[in-house]
Order: sequence, then C-alpha cells, then structure tokens
Amino acid sequence: GQRTGVASWLAAPAPLDALDFMSPQATLAWAAAVKQPTAIIDEIMTMQASNPAFQQHVAEVQALLGVDLRNDLAAALGGEVAMAQDGPLLPLPSWKIAVEVYDPVKLQATIQKLLNAASMTGVQLQQTTANGRTYYTLSTQSGTPFCYTYTDGYLLAGSSQALLDTAIQNRASGYTLPRSATFTALIPHDQYANFSAGIY
Repeated sequence: GQRTGVASWLAAPAPLDALDFMSPQATLAWAAAVKQPTAIIDEIMTMQASNPAFQQHVAEVQALLGVDLRNDLAAALGGEVAMAQDGPLLPLPSWKIAVEVYDPVKLQATIQKLLNAASMTGVQLQQTTANGRTYYTLSTQSGTPFCYTYTDGYLLAGSSQALLDTAIQNRASGYTLPRSATFTALIPHDQYANFSAGIY
C-alpha cells in the first residue's frame, strides 16, 4: 500500500547527484532523495495537530531561535542529501556532506540566525573568500573543524576547506564514486538506473 509517516518521506527514485561530490576512495557513503522538506514539516505538524504541547513547544523553539522552521529553513532546501567518509581517518576524519539547496541566500541567513541564538555556546562563524568562492568555517570550543560552501545548487560541508576544494575538482573532472567501477559493479543489472536511497 501507499507509504505513510516517516517511510513516506523518501521520494521517487532519482539520480542522487549529491553523490558526485564523493570520490571512489570513499569507505562509507549514503545518499537519499526525500520529498520536499516543507512537505515533511507540514506532515509532522498534521500528525501532531492533536498534541497542543508539541505545537506550543515548536512555537517556543522558533521564537527562541528567531527562525521559522518551515519557511526559513525547509523552504530553502532541496530533496537530496549525501554523506561519506571520504579519505583518511587520521589525524582528522575526512567526512563530507552534500545537501541540495534551492535558496542559498535564505539558508545562509537562517544559519546566521541560528548561530546568533547559539552565541552563548561559543560557536563562531568565519567567512573567507578564495578563488572567487566563499567559504564558511564554524569554530567550536571542542576545536572540531566544520567548513562549508555553496556550489552548483548544493551546500557542501566537510572537515577542511582543502577537502571541499578536492570534492569540487573531482566532480568537475568526473572522478566520482558513482562513476567508479567498484560502485557500478554493485548496481543491479536491470532497467532501473535511479534510487530513492542507497548505502555504500
């Protein structure tokens, strides 16, 4: 039958282009296509319509953060996401995340609002420009690096700016996980070329 609830959040099979930011050297990767994030938020609110405490809690959180979760955050996002451990584990894990973004300006403004609300936690955002591209680095008290940039309709995040640059270059040259022989050998040999989700 028709899926409902969380299971229904997966979208119809799609190319999962977010995986193109992952290289053939990835040791672990997953990707998914979900339906529009605004639709997911709407479904959650509908499911919890009879729960006044939930509605009140959401309103309080949004007021505290200064962010409308549906219109400021979900509306700026697309339906693709991919994540991978792509490179050496030491001295720092070489992780990467690619999230489809429809409105990077709105998303960045929302991220800034969230960081302003979290200012007491010591999280800071630094912005730099190199080769015509803007990079953002989140610094925390733990010292764990978190860098991200916007490229070709995606927010690309990783453990270092160098890792992001390599991912963008690899994607442009076609040196990607979905094009690797190891990956393609695992794809079922049938008429279906796309997926709703996958784990490698």
